[in-house]
Amino acid sequence: MKNIISDKLVHFVTFFLGKKKTEKSILLLCRHYFLRKLFRPGRLAFSLVDCLEKREERVAEMGRYRFWVNIAESHGLFSYFFKKPQVPSFCLETLKKGDCFFDVGANMGHWTFAVAAQEIKVFSFEPNPTNFQMLKRSIELNEWNHRVTLVEKALWNKSGEKLEFFLSEDRHNSGTSSLIRHSLIESTNSVITVETVTGDDYIRFNQIDRIDLMKVDVERAEYQVLSGFEDSFKKGIIRSIHLETAYQSDAYLFLEEHGFSCCGEIEGGERLKSKEEKWGGDSQDVGDYWFQYGGGVK
Repeated sequence: MKNIISDKLVHFVTFFLGKKKTEKSILLLCRHYFLRKLFRPGRLAFSLVDCLEKREERVAEMGRYRFWVNIAESHGLFSYFFKKPQVPSFCLETLKKGDCFFDVGANMGHWTFAVAAQEIKVFSFEPNPTNFQMLKRSIELNEWNHRVTLVEKALWNKSGEKLEFFLSEDRHNSGTSSLIRHSLIESTNSVITVETVTGDDYIRFNQIDRIDLMKVDVERAEYQVLSGFEDSFKKGIIRSIHLETAYQSDAYLFLEEHGFSCCGEIEGGERLKSKEEKWGGDSQDVGDYWFQYGGGVK
Protein backbone atom coordinates (compact mmCIF):
# COMPACT_ATOMS: atom_id res chain seq x y z
CA MET A 1 0.00 0.00 0.00
CA LYS A 2 2.83 2.43 0.89
CA ASN A 3 4.46 1.77 -2.47
CA ILE A 4 1.22 2.53 -4.31
CA ILE A 5 0.77 5.77 -2.36
CA SER A 6 4.37 6.90 -3.02
CA ASP A 7 4.04 6.11 -6.74
CA LYS A 8 0.84 8.13 -7.03
CA LEU A 9 2.34 10.97 -4.97
CA VAL A 10 5.39 11.27 -7.21
CA HIS A 11 3.29 11.10 -10.37
CA PHE A 12 0.99 13.78 -8.94
CA VAL A 13 3.86 16.09 -7.92
CA THR A 14 5.68 15.50 -11.22
CA PHE A 15 2.54 16.45 -13.14
CA PHE A 16 2.27 19.84 -11.38
CA LEU A 17 5.94 20.72 -10.72
CA GLY A 18 7.61 18.96 -13.64
CA LYS A 19 10.34 16.34 -13.56
CA LYS A 20 13.20 18.74 -12.80
CA LYS A 21 11.68 20.27 -9.67
CA THR A 22 10.43 16.92 -8.41
CA GLU A 23 13.90 15.43 -8.95
CA LYS A 24 15.58 18.26 -7.02
CA SER A 25 13.16 17.81 -4.12
CA ILE A 26 13.79 14.06 -3.91
CA LEU A 27 17.53 14.64 -4.24
CA LEU A 28 17.42 16.99 -1.24
CA LEU A 29 15.59 14.38 0.83
CA CYS A 30 18.07 11.67 -0.17
CA ARG A 31 21.22 13.71 0.46
CA HIS A 32 20.20 15.18 3.84
CA TYR A 33 20.79 12.64 6.62
CA PHE A 34 17.90 13.63 8.90
CA LEU A 35 15.43 14.14 6.07
CA ARG A 36 16.41 10.76 4.65
CA LYS A 37 15.79 9.08 8.01
CA LEU A 38 12.48 10.88 8.45
CA PHE A 39 10.94 10.49 4.99
CA ARG A 40 12.64 7.34 3.64
CA PRO A 41 12.78 8.76 0.10
CA GLY A 42 14.15 5.65 -1.63
CA ARG A 43 10.79 4.60 -2.98
CA LEU A 44 10.15 8.17 -4.15
CA ALA A 45 13.34 8.05 -6.21
CA PHE A 46 12.31 4.78 -7.85
CA SER A 47 8.84 6.19 -8.49
CA LEU A 48 10.42 9.17 -10.25
CA VAL A 49 12.35 6.80 -12.50
CA ASP A 50 9.07 5.16 -13.49
CA CYS A 51 7.98 8.58 -14.78
CA LEU A 52 11.00 8.89 -17.06
CA GLU A 53 10.31 8.09 -20.69
CA LYS A 54 13.95 8.01 -21.87
CA ARG A 55 17.56 8.17 -20.70
CA GLU A 56 18.22 10.94 -18.23
CA GLU A 57 21.92 11.58 -17.69
CA ARG A 58 23.13 13.33 -14.55
CA VAL A 59 26.43 13.85 -12.76
CA ALA A 60 26.69 11.74 -9.61
CA GLU A 61 28.74 13.50 -6.92
CA MET A 62 30.64 10.75 -5.11
CA GLY A 63 33.04 12.77 -2.98
CA ARG A 64 36.47 11.93 -4.39
CA TYR A 65 35.12 11.74 -7.91
CA ARG A 66 32.17 12.57 -10.14
CA PHE A 67 30.79 10.70 -13.10
CA TRP A 68 27.90 10.73 -15.53
CA VAL A 69 25.10 8.22 -14.92
CA ASN A 70 21.73 7.39 -16.42
CA ILE A 71 19.22 7.76 -13.58
CA ALA A 72 16.61 5.77 -15.52
CA GLU A 73 18.65 2.70 -14.47
CA SER A 74 18.87 1.49 -10.87
CA HIS A 75 22.69 1.59 -10.69
CA GLY A 76 22.66 5.19 -11.88
CA LEU A 77 19.84 6.07 -9.54
CA PHE A 78 21.66 4.75 -6.45
CA SER A 79 24.83 6.67 -7.25
CA TYR A 80 23.07 9.92 -8.12
CA PHE A 81 20.58 10.06 -5.27
CA PHE A 82 22.41 8.16 -2.51
CA LYS A 83 26.11 8.42 -3.43
CA LYS A 84 26.41 4.63 -3.49
CA PRO A 85 29.30 3.47 -5.69
CA GLN A 86 27.71 0.08 -6.55
CA VAL A 87 31.09 -1.62 -6.07
CA PRO A 88 31.74 -4.17 -3.28
CA SER A 89 33.92 -2.42 -0.70
CA PHE A 90 36.02 -5.50 -0.04
CA CYS A 91 37.02 -5.55 -3.73
CA LEU A 92 38.38 -2.01 -3.42
CA GLU A 93 40.21 -2.98 -0.23
CA THR A 94 42.24 -5.58 -2.12
CA LEU A 95 43.79 -2.83 -4.26
CA LYS A 96 46.53 -0.35 -3.44
CA LYS A 97 47.99 2.73 -5.08
CA GLY A 98 49.87 1.86 -8.26
CA ASP A 99 47.95 -1.35 -9.00
CA CYS A 100 46.41 -2.18 -12.39
CA PHE A 101 42.69 -2.81 -12.95
CA PHE A 102 40.80 -4.08 -16.01
CA ASP A 103 37.11 -3.12 -16.19
CA VAL A 104 35.64 -5.43 -18.83
CA GLY A 105 32.08 -4.31 -19.59
CA ALA A 106 32.40 -0.91 -17.92
CA ASN A 107 28.84 0.28 -18.65
CA MET A 108 28.46 3.70 -16.90
CA GLY A 109 31.78 3.38 -15.09
CA HIS A 110 30.87 2.59 -11.48
CA TRP A 111 33.91 0.34 -11.11
CA THR A 112 36.15 2.43 -13.36
CA PHE A 113 35.88 5.61 -11.33
CA ALA A 114 35.62 4.09 -7.85
CA VAL A 115 38.91 2.26 -8.55
CA ALA A 116 40.61 5.19 -10.32
CA ALA A 117 39.86 7.35 -7.27
CA GLN A 118 42.38 5.19 -5.38
CA GLU A 119 45.15 6.29 -7.77
CA ILE A 120 45.09 2.99 -9.65
CA LYS A 121 45.68 2.59 -13.37
CA VAL A 122 42.41 1.55 -15.05
CA PHE A 123 41.82 0.04 -18.48
CA SER A 124 38.11 0.37 -19.21
CA PHE A 125 36.50 -1.66 -22.03
CA GLU A 126 33.05 -0.64 -23.28
CA PRO A 127 31.80 -1.28 -26.87
CA ASN A 128 28.35 0.30 -26.37
CA PRO A 129 28.78 3.73 -28.07
CA THR A 130 26.29 5.51 -25.81
CA ASN A 131 28.01 4.37 -22.63
CA PHE A 132 31.43 4.88 -24.21
CA GLN A 133 30.69 8.57 -24.78
CA MET A 134 29.37 8.92 -21.23
CA LEU A 135 32.57 7.33 -19.88
CA LYS A 136 34.64 9.68 -22.01
CA ARG A 137 32.87 12.71 -20.55
CA SER A 138 33.36 11.36 -17.04
CA ILE A 139 37.10 10.99 -17.62
CA GLU A 140 37.24 14.61 -18.77
CA LEU A 141 35.09 15.65 -15.80
CA ASN A 142 37.68 14.27 -13.37
CA GLU A 143 40.68 15.12 -15.58
CA TRP A 144 41.80 11.50 -15.29
CA ASN A 145 43.23 10.82 -18.75
CA HIS A 146 46.41 9.75 -16.96
CA ARG A 147 44.52 7.23 -14.80
CA VAL A 148 41.87 5.79 -17.13
CA THR A 149 42.47 4.32 -20.58
CA LEU A 150 39.16 3.92 -22.40
CA VAL A 151 38.85 1.20 -25.05
CA GLU A 152 35.84 1.03 -27.39
CA LYS A 153 36.69 -2.45 -28.67
CA ALA A 154 35.10 -5.60 -27.28
CA LEU A 155 37.34 -8.18 -25.63
CA TRP A 156 36.94 -11.58 -27.33
CA ASN A 157 38.85 -14.77 -28.11
CA LYS A 158 40.04 -13.42 -31.49
CA SER A 159 41.37 -10.00 -32.46
CA GLY A 160 40.24 -8.00 -35.48
CA GLU A 161 36.81 -9.63 -35.75
CA LYS A 162 33.80 -7.52 -36.80
CA LEU A 163 30.92 -8.90 -34.76
CA GLU A 164 27.29 -8.05 -34.15
CA PHE A 165 26.71 -6.38 -30.79
CA PHE A 166 23.12 -6.57 -29.56
CA LEU A 167 22.04 -3.42 -27.76
CA SER A 168 19.53 -3.52 -24.94
CA GLU A 169 16.28 -1.71 -25.70
CA ASP A 170 15.29 -1.70 -22.02
CA ARG A 171 15.47 1.94 -20.89
CA HIS A 172 15.93 0.74 -17.31
CA ASN A 173 18.87 -1.58 -18.03
CA SER A 174 21.46 -0.95 -20.74
CA GLY A 175 23.70 -3.53 -19.05
CA THR A 176 22.14 -6.50 -20.84
CA SER A 177 23.76 -5.51 -24.15
CA SER A 178 26.02 -8.30 -25.38
CA LEU A 179 27.88 -10.05 -28.18
CA ILE A 180 25.71 -13.05 -27.32
CA ARG A 181 21.99 -12.90 -28.09
CA HIS A 182 20.68 -14.14 -24.75
CA SER A 183 17.19 -14.38 -23.25
CA LEU A 184 17.02 -10.74 -22.08
CA ILE A 185 17.65 -9.33 -25.55
CA GLU A 186 16.07 -11.98 -27.79
CA SER A 187 13.72 -9.46 -29.38
CA THR A 188 16.11 -6.52 -29.76
CA ASN A 189 16.27 -4.87 -33.17
CA SER A 190 19.18 -2.62 -32.18
CA VAL A 191 22.35 -4.21 -33.55
CA ILE A 192 25.69 -2.56 -34.25
CA THR A 193 29.06 -3.89 -35.43
CA VAL A 194 32.02 -3.77 -33.05
CA GLU A 195 35.69 -4.65 -33.43
CA THR A 196 37.26 -7.22 -31.13
CA VAL A 197 40.63 -7.65 -29.46
CA THR A 198 41.95 -10.43 -27.23
CA GLY A 199 43.16 -9.64 -23.76
CA ASP A 200 46.54 -11.18 -24.62
CA ASP A 201 46.99 -8.95 -27.68
CA TYR A 202 45.97 -5.84 -25.76
CA ILE A 203 48.34 -6.67 -22.89
CA ARG A 204 51.19 -7.41 -25.30
CA PHE A 205 50.68 -4.24 -27.36
CA ASN A 206 50.48 -2.02 -24.26
CA GLN A 207 53.30 -3.80 -22.41
CA ILE A 208 51.23 -4.52 -19.31
CA ASP A 209 53.11 -6.79 -16.92
CA ARG A 210 50.35 -7.54 -14.39
CA ILE A 211 46.64 -7.12 -13.66
CA ASP A 212 45.86 -6.93 -9.95
CA LEU A 213 42.09 -7.13 -10.42
CA MET A 214 39.86 -7.73 -13.41
CA LYS A 215 36.09 -7.29 -13.34
CA VAL A 216 34.23 -9.14 -16.10
CA ASP A 217 30.54 -8.37 -16.69
CA VAL A 218 29.77 -9.16 -20.32
CA GLU A 219 26.35 -10.82 -20.27
CA ARG A 220 26.97 -14.48 -21.21
CA ALA A 221 30.18 -13.83 -23.19
CA GLU A 222 32.45 -14.54 -20.18
CA TYR A 223 34.06 -17.68 -21.58
CA GLN A 224 34.96 -16.07 -24.92
CA VAL A 225 36.46 -13.08 -23.12
CA LEU A 226 38.48 -15.14 -20.63
CA SER A 227 39.81 -17.52 -23.29
CA GLY A 228 41.34 -14.46 -24.97
CA PHE A 229 43.63 -14.18 -21.92
CA GLU A 230 45.06 -17.71 -22.34
CA ASP A 231 48.73 -16.65 -22.43
CA SER A 232 48.26 -14.20 -19.58
CA PHE A 233 46.74 -16.92 -17.40
CA LYS A 234 49.63 -19.25 -18.21
CA LYS A 235 52.10 -16.55 -17.16
CA GLY A 236 50.16 -15.93 -13.94
CA ILE A 237 50.01 -12.15 -14.36
CA ILE A 238 46.33 -11.82 -13.33
CA ARG A 239 45.82 -11.89 -9.55
CA SER A 240 42.08 -11.57 -8.85
CA ILE A 241 38.86 -11.69 -10.90
CA HIS A 242 35.34 -10.51 -10.12
CA LEU A 243 33.16 -12.47 -12.55
CA GLU A 244 29.44 -12.33 -13.24
CA THR A 245 28.53 -15.80 -14.46
CA ALA A 246 26.50 -18.90 -13.69
CA TYR A 247 27.78 -21.31 -11.06
CA GLN A 248 29.97 -24.01 -12.65
CA SER A 249 29.63 -22.35 -16.07
CA ASP A 250 32.26 -22.80 -18.78
CA ALA A 251 33.87 -19.54 -17.66
CA TYR A 252 33.80 -20.62 -14.00
CA LEU A 253 35.44 -23.97 -14.80
CA PHE A 254 37.92 -22.32 -17.18
CA LEU A 255 39.32 -20.20 -14.35
CA GLU A 256 39.61 -23.19 -12.02
CA GLU A 257 41.50 -25.06 -14.75
CA HIS A 258 43.93 -22.13 -14.98
CA GLY A 259 44.93 -22.05 -11.33
CA PHE A 260 42.21 -19.86 -9.84
CA SER A 261 40.23 -20.70 -6.71
CA CYS A 262 36.66 -19.50 -6.35
CA CYS A 263 36.59 -17.90 -2.91
CA GLY A 264 32.83 -17.45 -2.84
CA GLU A 265 29.78 -15.65 -4.15
CA ILE A 266 29.24 -11.97 -3.50
CA GLU A 267 26.03 -11.53 -1.52
CA GLY A 268 23.81 -8.54 -2.10
CA GLY A 269 26.39 -6.94 -4.35
CA GLU A 270 28.56 -6.20 -1.32
CA ARG A 271 29.76 -9.01 0.96
CA LEU A 272 31.77 -12.10 0.11
CA LYS A 273 30.17 -15.10 1.76
CA SER A 274 32.48 -16.99 4.09
CA LYS A 275 33.56 -20.52 3.26
CA GLU A 276 31.31 -21.80 6.03
CA GLU A 277 28.26 -20.40 4.26
CA LYS A 278 26.57 -22.04 1.32
CA TRP A 279 27.34 -20.38 -1.99
CA GLY A 280 26.82 -21.40 -5.56
CA GLY A 281 23.43 -22.45 -6.81
CA ASP A 282 21.87 -23.98 -9.87
CA SER A 283 24.02 -23.91 -13.00
CA GLN A 284 21.51 -21.54 -14.61
CA ASP A 285 21.61 -19.01 -11.77
CA VAL A 286 23.81 -16.01 -12.52
CA GLY A 287 25.79 -14.53 -9.66
CA ASP A 288 28.94 -12.53 -8.89
CA TYR A 289 31.91 -14.71 -8.00
CA TRP A 290 35.34 -13.83 -6.63
CA PHE A 291 38.35 -15.75 -7.96
CA GLN A 292 41.87 -15.58 -6.60
CA TYR A 293 44.93 -16.93 -8.39
CA GLY A 294 46.43 -19.80 -6.43
CA GLY A 295 44.35 -19.50 -3.27
CA GLY A 296 42.14 -17.50 -0.95
CA VAL A 297 41.48 -13.80 -0.43
CA LYS A 298 44.54 -11.97 0.83
